[in-house]
Amino acid sequence: MNNFGILKDLIEGYSKDIALNNKLLVALVVFISINLITTIINIISQHRLKNKDKKIISFKIKEEKRISIFETIYQKLDKMTFFVGKDDSENLLKSIQETEKDISSNKIYIEKKELKLMYETTDYFKTVASDYRKKDYATEIKFFDKLSSSFNK
Repeated sequence: MNNFGILKDLIEGYSKDIALNNKLLVALVVFISINLITTIINIISQHRLKNKDKKIISFKIKEEKRISIFETIYQKLDKMTFFVGKDDSENLLKSIQETEKDISSNKIYIEKKELKLMYETTDYFKTVASDYRKKDYATEIKFFDKLSSSFNK
């Protein structure tokens, strides 16, 4: 379609006949307009594909960051289950503060439902830190089950 040598031969061959020149002119106009239309369609489709690609890459980066943050917070909450007794209350409070700091600094990546569950879990551990006799493993298992099911949806 873009072979101009053939087009040059056609122009030279039909230049003697005026009637054929009009046909050649029409053919040339059609040829040029088809090329322009295909070029415009190509440019538009490439632009759309580029925008789609940007959205996909952006989503992938955000999702990877969200997973990473959720894993670290989940691990910190899980470590809190191993604190037992009144001797560990200071360490438990420090761990709660660090975890809540991480949660609040990464709110943008955590969904509201998961955020609420994380704060409920830290609130539970605060009550355990104040009175270690309120520690209940069944409650902790429920919290972690809710967190994992909410994350896996």
